[in-house]
Amino acid sequence: MSMKAQTRDELLRLFRNPPREYADVATWFWETGALDKDRITAQLEELADKGVRGTWFYPRMCRGEPYGTQPAYFTEQWWEFVRHSLVEHKRLGLHAGFSCWEGLDFWQQKLLEEREERPELQGRRLVLHEAAGDGTGPVEVRVPPEEEVLSAAAYKLVDGRLDGTSRRDVEIAGGRVEFRSADGPWQVTVVTSQPHSLDYLNPAVADRWLEIFWGVYEDRVGEFMGETLGAYLQDELVTVNGNILWSPALR
Repeated sequence: MSMKAQTRDELLRLFRNPPREYADVATWFWETGALDKDRITAQLEELADKGVRGTWFYPRMCRGEPYGTQPAYFTEQWWEFVRHSLVEHKRLGLHAGFSCWEGLDFWQQKLLEEREERPELQGRRLVLHEAAGDGTGPVEVRVPPEEEVLSAAAYKLVDGRLDGTSRRDVEIAGGRVEFRSADGPWQVTVVTSQPHSLDYLNPAVADRWLEIFWGVYEDRVGEFMGETLGAYLQDELVTVNGNILWSPALR
């Protein structure tokens, strides 16, 4: 048999009987009813019997909605079912993954609430302030006190467009710029960073997130993490949301 034929036959064999690490992983939802340990066991036994390698737990109703789990997500009673499911995963040789679908409620919101006590968590976004004049009077721009000025300059307007070569740095005094020029239209442009959301480039944000979400899993079911519980996915974070995020780290 030629090497090419051997390769083909081997690929066909693997395709028909793939190694276990290539088996399916089922997305597993617990919503719309009361949790039951016997039902959890029965579902996992059926998945294992069908050749499924494991599950990825995907919570959808996390805020006490009528179609959420009973008991509710992340409550003391809910963790009892998590532990039971992991015991059964291990018994059946299945792998488990966990996730936080709506990070905004289960870790972003908590971090946002902590910003006053932990200013290193505070994020920022870029804001543009600008005003134009025809040369007959001053051009004025005001900047709110909570914003940090990153760039402040005046540009000559030529056919309605900024002439980059004409840039003149301007100074901010008392949150105000006043620019005067008698040689035609000019525009004052001030770029600032404004407090907004979280500083996603700051390791402190990631460290705190690990404490309040992963840390809970470590405390509750840490003996399963890294083996039976070996995968995590974060889905649908609210980060950019139409903004241009800024961090001093970007400099």
